Amino acid sequence: MNLLTSQQFTNEVKLRKFFLLNLFADPFGFEVKFCCTALQSINLFPCYNEYAVLYINHEPQGLYLLVERPIDATQRN
Repeated sequence: MNLLTSQQFTNEVKLRKFFLLNLFADPFGFEVKFCCTALQSINLFPCYNEYAVLYINHEPQGLYLLVERPIDATQRN
């Protein structure tokens, strides 16, 4: 994977810059994702999001939520 170019996540979404939200404070790992998806369904938060496991030096660092930057999402829509 070349991190210096945009990566294709869906047919509509290519991301080069994004946020990784640590779900450490979310004990079950679904509350933040549920909120993002619910807000997306009523067009208040149009950002693409998906679960991601972050690895550093082949060691898992935990569950994160990969979220498209709002400025990119609003320009895409």
